[in-house]
Amino acid sequence: ALGDPAHAFTYLVLDTGMNIPRILALGWTIGFMFDKQNRKV
Repeated sequence: ALGDPAHAFTYLVLDTGMNIPRILALGWTIGFMFDKQNRKV
């Protein structure tokens, strides 16, 4: 179950895999907002 190293590793890999698109989307959003602000000034 939760104490099993293989389970913990699988969970870590899945968690990282789920976070990658979120991080990319966040970075894209920040870049877009920053670019928009720079153009406005």
